[in-house]
Formats: sequence, C-alpha cells, structure tokens
Amino acid sequence: MREDYLSDPDIQRQKEEWLKSLLVERYVVDKVMPQIKLDTADVKNMYLAHKDDRYGGASYDSVKAQVFLDYQTQKMGAAYREYIDRLAAAEKVTFLDHNVR
Repeated sequence: MREDYLSDPDIQRQKEEWLKSLLVERYVVDKVMPQIKLDTADVKNMYLAHKDDRYGGASYDSVKAQVFLDYQTQKMGAAYREYIDRLAAAEKVTFLDHNVR
C-alpha cells in the first residue's frame, strides 16, 4: 500500500475481474446449485456409458469419486444453462448468433 499499488490500473482491472468472478461463484451457489438433483443410478449409468473412453476400463469403485465429480459438473452446467435461459426469456433477451462463441 505504501508503494501505491492500489491505484495501478492493472491492479484495478484485476480487482474488478476478481470481484465479478466472486459474484458469479456466489450466484451459482445460491441459485443454480439448489436446483441440482443428484441420482446415484445416473452416476452409475454415466460410468457405464463412459467406462472405456473416459475411465480407462477401471472398476467403478476405483473411479467412483471421479465419476461423481464428472456427473456433478455436467448437471451444474445444464442447470446453469437452464437458469440463464429462463432469465433471458423473462427479460426478453435476444441472443445474436454472431455474438455467441
């Protein structure tokens, strides 16, 4: 602080990016995560569907934690997209294809 780094434009930009990231994380925890329903049968089915290509043929017990994380990540992404779609519909937002990457 003595060196006045707080007024550095690069520090200010990074601070703003960090704040936005923090807000998005909190938003996901508060609004998206509660919508996710995890089903152990679906986790097992995901393992069976990707046993060879994603988990190298390993036994379910040895990769159960990884399968669960993969399933949770997939469900979070889907829930987040659904939530954004509902917000966009409620606000009558139009996405232009050339702006979406």
